[in-house]
Amino acid sequence: MTIRAKNIFGMRINRAAELIGAQGREAFWRTGIELDAKLTSIVVSLYERDTQTSSELAATTGYSRQLVEARLKLLEDQQYIVSGISKEDARKRTYSLSPERRDEFERVIAMMKDFE
Repeated sequence: MTIRAKNIFGMRINRAAELIGAQGREAFWRTGIELDAKLTSIVVSLYERDTQTSSELAATTGYSRQLVEARLKLLEDQQYIVSGISKEDARKRTYSLSPERRDEFERVIAMMKDFE
């Protein structure tokens, strides 16, 4: 396989991922879920495992810690999550789902099960 063929394959995979993300966002918005679909993996991880650090979320989601932290900031700014100081290590921040958004999280989880 030539480098060009590899690049084309990679570009097609990237485009497919972009289309799936766009369709996911549209599906969420049509059902009244305001959460951006690209943030779903972090929400699902926090829903399933409760409070976690950014490093734990990176390990769980497979994203880089830097990407996780950028997405955590978005989620916190939009009041989907709350942060605090770790009980085990005061140098670390922990993140958990905002109780005020519980109904929306339940709908996200239900929709994700439908997608599977």
